[in-house]
Amino acid sequence: MFILALMPVLFFASNGEFFERVEKETSEGAVWHHVGKQPLDPDAKQIDVDGHIYWKLKKPKETTDGRK
Repeated sequence: MFILALMPVLFFASNGEFFERVEKETSEGAVWHHVGKQPLDPDAKQIDVDGHIYWKLKKPKETTDGRK
């Protein structure tokens, strides 16, 4: 039972940098986008499942006139 309670703590502790970055960028307007099954992207914030990604965190692109 103790192990089950400890697992989420260890998961969030080992992935803390990822969660901090996601929280920061979502507060700046970034949202998760479903991209389908793709190979890993080393530069993206992504959710990895079996060596492939399905979701990426992206900030909206602004147009030249300031619209998003």
